[in-house]
Amino acid sequence: MTPINMKKFIILLLLIFLSGCAKPIIQTPIEKQDMVSAVESFNLNGKSLVIANTDDNKDETLIIKTDTNNYLNIFGNFNVIFSVYNNSGTAQDVDVLISMGGENKGIGFFGEYTGTKTTITTIPGYETKEIKTSTTTIPATTVKEQTIISTTTLWTSKTMEDFKTEISKDITRKSIGETKPIKSFKVSLKANEQKFFKANLVSKDEAEEFYIEAIGAKGAYGHLDPWAYEQSFDSLADGALAGQDSWTKGAATAGTVQATTIFGTSGKAVYSGNSGSSNYRTVTDITDGTIYFAARFKSSNNNQSGAIILGDNNSKYVASINAQDSAGLDKIQYLSSSGWNNVWFNLAVNTWYVFSIQFDTSANTVVYGYKTVGGSWTYTATLTTYQDASSVDMFRWNEDTTNNSYFDEISASDPDAPAVAAVIKPYVPIIIFDE
Repeated sequence: MTPINMKKFIILLLLIFLSGCAKPIIQTPIEKQDMVSAVESFNLNGKSLVIANTDDNKDETLIIKTDTNNYLNIFGNFNVIFSVYNNSGTAQDVDVLISMGGENKGIGFFGEYTGTKTTITTIPGYETKEIKTSTTTIPATTVKEQTIISTTTLWTSKTMEDFKTEISKDITRKSIGETKPIKSFKVSLKANEQKFFKANLVSKDEAEEFYIEAIGAKGAYGHLDPWAYEQSFDSLADGALAGQDSWTKGAATAGTVQATTIFGTSGKAVYSGNSGSSNYRTVTDITDGTIYFAARFKSSNNNQSGAIILGDNNSKYVASINAQDSAGLDKIQYLSSSGWNNVWFNLAVNTWYVFSIQFDTSANTVVYGYKTVGGSWTYTATLTTYQDASSVDMFRWNEDTTNNSYFDEISASDPDAPAVAAVIKPYVPIIIFDE
């Protein structure tokens, strides 16, 4: 045996001896893992979406995060994209529970993220020949081939169930206020595993708090309470709309929040009276719904202003409706593949009206409605959307000329609907008997 091999042999004997004398190593179960591995971004239909909103996670080992804490609900339903991260150190079968308050609430869809689908569309190029007329010459043109790449997020629908699971005695549930569970969904999470989900919540309330809970079969628990609200401008500061409540100006001039000319008897509205002004805000993608808004126009020749609903990363017009004055004729138009179409006439100047747009991107349909304040609704027939889009993700108000328009109360329900009378319960005296 060479000196080197003898040295290795002695070291090996020493290691064997020490392993026999030493105490065995005991691995203590880790109750809570490091959260660094939890992902906080997500690709939704080709757009990067940050999933980072959470709250105090004390005593929670199922960490719930959403894409925002405040969901704009202006279509009667809204999508919540959220993740659940298993930080308990052990695999868990989990009930995901969603609770809402009030009546007529529901869950239109609940799905688990399963990947993405990439579609490549090729539009062939073509050439046009030169065209000569007696007054002009249109030169020949060459249009190059175009390749359009689109990404669609895939969700696998989960079965909705009534929550009947017996909760572990090791779990102390946090408050869900005056809400009640709508439905629950069962998922499985390995230790340190994170999954993404999409829930479509149905509601027409002006504002409400809702709750997402994750209840594990082995004692893990998570809790989060986001909000949903409609777009009223009453709480915004006077001045530029851009920069407030996620609104952005799409042109050099933005709308102005003011309390002088308003819809209703109190509050604020947005003035959009400068030529070329544009104001918009995005929402989490939805496929169908109905939006209401109030608008006031001042007439002068060839002025246009109105609302546009956009989809597919804000690139396609799903629906568009505007006021147009031409030669003293005040009218409302909607946009179709054939151009602008006149639909309602004789609008009064400096007068508030209420409009609605009902759309379904799956069926490519849209219905427009309008009414005077306190009046009855008038609707168009079911029309085809201006452009095909897989979903809607933006509301925009455009001002093409100095039309002095105003808009307000963008909501999921008619802002001019009569108030529901309060239910007055009869007084029942309390009688105390002496023993």
